[in-house]
Amino acid sequence: ENYQEILDKRRANLTYLIAGFKQFAPVLTTISEGPDEKIGPHAFPMIVRKRAGFSRDQFVDYLERNGIDTRDLFASMPTQCAGFAFLGHKLGDFPNAEYIGNNGLHIGVHQDLHEGHIDYFIHTVEKFLHKHGKKA
Repeated sequence: ENYQEILDKRRANLTYLIAGFKQFAPVLTTISEGPDEKIGPHAFPMIVRKRAGFSRDQFVDYLERNGIDTRDLFASMPTQCAGFAFLGHKLGDFPNAEYIGNNGLHIGVHQDLHEGHIDYFIHTVEKFLHKHGKKA
């Protein structure tokens, strides 16, 4: 009975995160919603870009030390998940998926989060980037 209310709040959290995260585009990237799309979110994905100057693990460690829980994005099924080895693919066969598997992470957009939580996340990312000599 409260499905739409939950979905609306999660979408609001996602769009607020996307707007606040744009400033990090030189070193971190995320999704955007196209004109004919409507994302039903459960998480906010991020990918550390190649020339960021820091690793996903360094970024995750900093976020988690500052009380922000993260999860890795999904690995490349054909090459990074042992259960799919029978397909015969080798590392390097899916470079984009493998890059995301090695450098992607996400945080939740739970409906009980509010703008204060999201502002804290954005500020924490700003501090991390400043620490690593990156402008936000």
